[in-house]
Amino acid sequence: MKSATGGSVGDAGSRQLSRVAGKVGNQQLDGQLKQTSATRDALLAFIAQRLKTLHGVQLVERSEMLDQRQWYKEVARGQSGYHLPDTTRWHESAELYKRAASSMCNGNLGRGAQLLEQALEAERAAYKSMPIQVKQELDEKDKSASSTPQELPHVISETVCPTTGAPGELKYADRILGISDQLEDSPPLPIMRWWSEEIEEEEEEEAEDGA
Repeated sequence: MKSATGGSVGDAGSRQLSRVAGKVGNQQLDGQLKQTSATRDALLAFIAQRLKTLHGVQLVERSEMLDQRQWYKEVARGQSGYHLPDTTRWHESAELYKRAASSMCNGNLGRGAQLLEQALEAERAAYKSMPIQVKQELDEKDKSASSTPQELPHVISETVCPTTGAPGELKYADRILGISDQLEDSPPLPIMRWWSEEIEEEEEEEAEDGA
């Protein structure tokens, strides 16, 4: 179905658009679709930016798996905030962001907005569960989850928009989903044996006698 702006509207929103078209004139409909197109584009740009950022954060988390010597003692001791890195914590938000973008591109802005809200919740949960040793390696701007985009609260569930092509940054969702590195366990703390302590004490005494 063609919209008044020349774009098409996906099947999921075509019936809603038909109802709107029956109640308002072409000029008003054209204005509404221009507005929803602008909202769609702003939210798609937001999704693209978040996916790119989360992919970068995920790569930092994966790199921390190679630096266990820097943090394994804190994890083994159960120090608050320190636990094993897990790159899959970013999968849920990436999948939801991708689905939200797909709905918006297909003309169902309302459904896309609902999925975007879920993606934001999943992102917040992922950040909340992120280990301290990973957070410490991030740039300041990437250390916390994103706030809600200002356009989102104004979208109602039945809002439709013209269709559009998917942004290229959706590739970052696939990249995030393609990384599944996990650590089963961290190295245990070394156990100090009593004879090791005695040897160390004897060596210290000999060093003092020889001084």
